[in-house]
Amino acid sequence: MTPRRGDDHRGDDVEQDRPMLLLGEDLPDVEDTTLEELREQEAALERRRRELAAQAERDRERAQEQLADDRREAEKQLAARQRALDETERQLVRTERRLRKQAQRVGQAGSVPRVSTSHTGARGTGRSSLLRRLGTSGSSPRTRLPLSLLVGASLAVTIGTVLTSDRADHAQVAVFEQLDQVRAELRAVIPVLDAEMIDQATGDPQPVDAQGDLPSVALANQALQGVETAPSFYADDIAQVSPTLSTTQVGDVRAATVWRDGRDALGYSVPGYEVDDAREAMLPGSTWGTVLLVGGAVLLLICALLLLRQGARVGAALTGLALVGAVVLLAQDPALDRLGGLGEAHEDADRRADDVLDLVADDIEVVLGLRSLDPSEQEGDFSWWAADYRLEALGEEDGDWARSREELGATLAGDPSPEDLRTATLAMVTAADAARQGPEAEVVEARQAVVEGSTQAPPPALLWPTLAGVVLLPWAGVAVEARRRREEQA
Repeated sequence: MTPRRGDDHRGDDVEQDRPMLLLGEDLPDVEDTTLEELREQEAALERRRRELAAQAERDRERAQEQLADDRREAEKQLAARQRALDETERQLVRTERRLRKQAQRVGQAGSVPRVSTSHTGARGTGRSSLLRRLGTSGSSPRTRLPLSLLVGASLAVTIGTVLTSDRADHAQVAVFEQLDQVRAELRAVIPVLDAEMIDQATGDPQPVDAQGDLPSVALANQALQGVETAPSFYADDIAQVSPTLSTTQVGDVRAATVWRDGRDALGYSVPGYEVDDAREAMLPGSTWGTVLLVGGAVLLLICALLLLRQGARVGAALTGLALVGAVVLLAQDPALDRLGGLGEAHEDADRRADDVLDLVADDIEVVLGLRSLDPSEQEGDFSWWAADYRLEALGEEDGDWARSREELGATLAGDPSPEDLRTATLAMVTAADAARQGPEAEVVEARQAVVEGSTQAPPPALLWPTLAGVVLLPWAGVAVEARRRREEQA
C-alpha cells in the first residue's frame, strides 16, 4: 500500500519532536508497576489509615478521661471549700447568737451586727448547708436519701431478726432424735445378723426364740416400733431371715440371698438421707433473714458515711452505734453459727459407721465364696486381707480389726475346718464391731450438740433491746440534728 503524502509529513514532525538519543547517556529507569503491587500499596495505605484513626480515638479517650478526672478533682476541691465555708458560717451564727445574748443582758442588743452570708441576705436563712439538708423541707434529694436508707435499714433489720431468732420446735427435734437413734440401733443389729449367717454357713445355726425369731429379727422389730416411715417390704425381707438362717436345710445361695436382703433392709429401713433431711429441717435460721440482716447492716453503714460526709456528726455517731447493734444481731444468726459444722460432723460420723459395716460385708462375701479374689489379692503385703484403704480412712490399719482380718486370710489360705473358719470369721466380726463403737459414740455426741444448738434461743434480754437500739438510735440522731438546726435558726 502506498503511503499518502500527508502521512509522510506527520511522521517527519514526530521525528523532529523526539529528542536525539545520545550513546552513553544515563537515563532513569522506568518503573513497571503491576496490579498486585498496586493492591498491596492500597492495603498498606488502608492499614496506615486505620492505625491513625485508632490512635486518634485513643488520644480522644485519654483526653476525655483526663477532663473527667480534672472535673472530679475540681468538684472535690469545690465541695471541700463549701464545707469550710459552711463551718465558718456555723461558727459566725453561733458567735452572733452568743454575743447577742450577752448584749441583751447589758441592754445593748442593737450594737451587735448581723451575720451576712453568701446564700441570702434575709435574717435566719444564713444557716449552713448541713442544716438546709436536714431542714423540714423534703424537696432536696440529699435530705430524702438518708431518711430513705434509715427506713429500709429499720425494716430489714427488724424482719431479719424475727426470722433468724426462730428455733426448732419440739416436734422437729423428736422426729430427728427418733430417726437417728433407730438408725443407730439397726446398725447394731447388723453384726448379730452377720454372726447368724456365719453360724448357718458353717453348719451350726442359732436357735429361734418362742416367737420363732432369731435374735437379729427380734432386735430389728423392737427398734422399728413406732417408726411409721419404714417401708413394709423391708419388714418382709427381715421376716425371711429367721426361717432361712435358723436351719441348714436351705441352699447356700438362698441363705446368702436372704442375708444380703436382710442386711439391706436393716440399713435402708431408716436411710441416711432421711435422717439428714430431718436434721436440716430442724436446724434454725432463715436464708432470707440472713440476707435482710446483712442488707440492713450495709444500709446503716452507707447512711452513717453519708451523714458524716454531710457534717452530721451526731447522727453519724448514733447510726454507727446502731450498726454495732446490727452486727450483734447478725452474730446470733444460726446460719453464721457453728450449727452447720455440727451437722457435717454428725453426717461424717454416720458415714464412717456405715463404712465399717460395708467392709465387714465384703469380707463375709469372700468367706462365703460370693466374691472371688484375684491371685494378687490372695497373698502379699497388698492382699485383700493385709491392707484396705477403708481401714486407713477409719484409722484402724494397725488395730485388732486389721490383725483379725489377717488371721482370717491366713485361715482361708489353708484347708480350715468349719469350726476354725467360724472362729476366725466371728473374731473378725467382733473386732470390727468394737471399732464401730468409736464412730457410733461420735454420732450420739453430734446428735446432742445439734439438738442443743437448734433449740437454744438467744436471750430475750439481749435480743429485743438490741433491736430497739438499732431501730431508734439513727432516728434519734436525725432528731438531734433537726433540733440543732432549729436552734441556729432562732
